[in-house]
Amino acid sequence: MVVGHITDKRKESYLPYNFKQQYLHDMYEAKLIPFGSKARYAGREVDLMRGTKDCLWELAEQEGSSIIVCGNHGRKGPKNEDETVAGTAIQYLSLNSKFPVLILKDYRPRSTKRD
Repeated sequence: MVVGHITDKRKESYLPYNFKQQYLHDMYEAKLIPFGSKARYAGREVDLMRGTKDCLWELAEQEGSSIIVCGNHGRKGPKNEDETVAGTAIQYLSLNSKFPVLILKDYRPRSTKRD
C-alpha cells in the first residue's frame, strides 16, 4: 500500500496546520508503521505547469497503483455548501479514470467540523 499526497507550497501560508505538508507526512508515516514494509508514504510537490490531477496520475503510474482512493473534504467554495459537488481534481479523476477511483466524502456536516 502506498499513501500518496500531492502538495502545493503556495497554499502553505493559509492552510490549517492539519493540512500542511509536514503534518500530513508525519501523520501518515506514523499510521503506516504497523504495516511495516507493506506500506509507505509517497509525497510529491505539484508541478505548476501540469496541476494536481496530472501529478496524481503520474504518482499512481510510478507506484503501479491498482486503485486510487481520494478524500473529498469540501474545505471551500461550492463543495462547502453542497456535498454532492466535487472539486476540479476529484471531478477529473472520476471522469477520466486510468485506474479505479474510490472517492470518500466526510459524512459530517461542514458546520460541525473543527476548522
